[in-house]
Amino acid sequence: MGDRRPSQFLRHLQALASSAIPEQLLRTLWMGRLPSQLQAILATRTADNLEAVAEQADRVFEVTCRAATVASVQPSTNTSTLEDQIKGLAKQVASLNSQLARSTENGKKRDRSKSRPRWKDKDTDDKICIYHRRFKDKARKCT
Repeated sequence: MGDRRPSQFLRHLQALASSAIPEQLLRTLWMGRLPSQLQAILATRTADNLEAVAEQADRVFEVTCRAATVASVQPSTNTSTLEDQIKGLAKQVASLNSQLARSTENGKKRDRSKSRPRWKDKDTDDKICIYHRRFKDKARKCT
């Protein structure tokens, strides 16, 4: 309904629906969007003309629903608790970042494993190159 009066809202719905929607369905849609106080009062006027019901809804709306309702909101006392939790989480993140930085630095300093060169085989003599081992006497590219 927004900030419209009930009769304005009804005219808006009628313009949208044109003549395609029966009046009873339009009445049901319109009544369903009204505030609950208006619905309770207007529920007894089912046999009346929809325009007459809308006029009465405007009068009741002016009296009941237009009264200014002020709700004060108290700031939550939990804000300091939340701030403390956020600070604690920030410290944990900083600690994890420093641990991660240290672990990556340590990883760079570690030596690689001492693996054997590919051309050496433990079953063969160290004096024979890979070409002689593979091609024997026919090796041409000896290193």
